[in-house]
Amino acid sequence: MKTIYNVLNAEDIQLNDEPFNTEEEAIKFKEEQEFVLFPPEGLQIVSEEVKTWEDFMPTYVSLYYVDYNSDLDHETKTLQECLSQNSMCPLDEKIWDWWDFPEEYYLKDILEAMRQEGLECEYDEHLDEIRDYLYEHDTSDPIHDLLRNTTSLAIYYDLGYQVDGWHEAFLCEPWRNTSEEDEVSNVAKILGISRDSKQWKDLETMVCQADSGELRIYFPMDDLEALINNDVNDFKSIRFKGRFAVGVIDVVRGGGDVCELDLDVEFPFVRANLIFSDCDHYSWEDIAGTYTDWCKNYHMPVLSMDEPKSDIEIAESSSSAEIKRQAQYEATYRAGGCTLGDTDIRRHRGVYYRNDFPCGSVCPHCGQFWID
Repeated sequence: MKTIYNVLNAEDIQLNDEPFNTEEEAIKFKEEQEFVLFPPEGLQIVSEEVKTWEDFMPTYVSLYYVDYNSDLDHETKTLQECLSQNSMCPLDEKIWDWWDFPEEYYLKDILEAMRQEGLECEYDEHLDEIRDYLYEHDTSDPIHDLLRNTTSLAIYYDLGYQVDGWHEAFLCEPWRNTSEEDEVSNVAKILGISRDSKQWKDLETMVCQADSGELRIYFPMDDLEALINNDVNDFKSIRFKGRFAVGVIDVVRGGGDVCELDLDVEFPFVRANLIFSDCDHYSWEDIAGTYTDWCKNYHMPVLSMDEPKSDIEIAESSSSAEIKRQAQYEATYRAGGCTLGDTDIRRHRGVYYRNDFPCGSVCPHCGQFWID
C-alpha cells in the first residue's frame, strides 16, 4: 500500500526524512515512482493506492473442517500402519485423499474479490503463491480433530508367548504338549503375578478357558501420538502399571479369553508387537461380540527411551505376520481368486458340501477342505 504525500513547497518535499533540494528532483522522483503530479500553486505529489494479491489474503485460514460425526473408528488398518511405521504419514496421505481440494472455497472468494478490482490477471499469475499462503497460514488440525472424535479403540501389546493347548488331528486322540498348570505358571511369571496373589485364580481361569493362543495385554487408544515418536531411535521399553485386560487369543481359529488384572511390569519394546485388536482376523471383538471401545476404562502403558530393568526377552508377534498373510488372502480374493490354506470360507466361491467320507465343504477352485 503506497502512502499519499501532499507538498505545497518544493523546499518542504520529503520522503522517509530525505528532503528534495529542487523541484526537478521531486518531479523525477515522481516519475520513477509513478506518482501523479498536480502543480497548482505549489508542488503536490499524490500516489495512487495500488493493491497486490497479498492485500486479498484472509487473516484467518482453516482449510479442513471436521464434523463431530467424523472419526477413524473404521480406519484401524490405516492407524495400524501408523503404529507399524512409527509415523503419522499414512494418516496424512488419507487426509489428502479425503480432502483433495481443501482450498477451493478460499480461492473462489479471493478470485471474486480480485476480479472486482480488475486484478484477475494477477490472480492467475500468483496462484501458486496464493496457495502457499493458505497452507502456511492454515490453523486447522484434521488429524487431531479426527482422533478426538474416535472411539477408544483397543490396542494390545503381544508378549511373544504362545500358550500351548489341546491339539487335534484326523483319526487321532486329542493331546497337549504342556500341562495347564505349567502354562498358568509360565504366564504368571511373565506378568509378575505370584501364586499367593489374589489374582492367581482369575489368571488360572482365563488361561484354562482360553486353551491356546497368544498372550497379550490390552489397553485403550487414548493417545495415539504418545505411541509414535517419528524417530529413527524407537522406544526401548514399555511399562504397564495399573488396571489392564490380559488375554490369550487364537486369532486363526477364533477363540480365547480375557480377564482384568492389576499389573506393574516392564518389558522391552518391540514395535511389531503393538497391534490394533480390530486388525486381527478373529479379534476379541469378534470372539466375544463386544463393542470396539470395550477397554476404554483401562490404563495406558508408558513408553520410554530407557532400557528395561528386567532381563525378559520378547519375541516378535506372530499376529503381525498373520495380519500380513490375511491381507494377501484378501487381495487374492478381491482379484477374483482364492488361496489353498485360507480357512475363511467367505473368501472362496462356489463352495459345495461333499457327503462322502470324510464329509465336509470343498472349494472347487483351490481344493480347500473344511471337515465336519
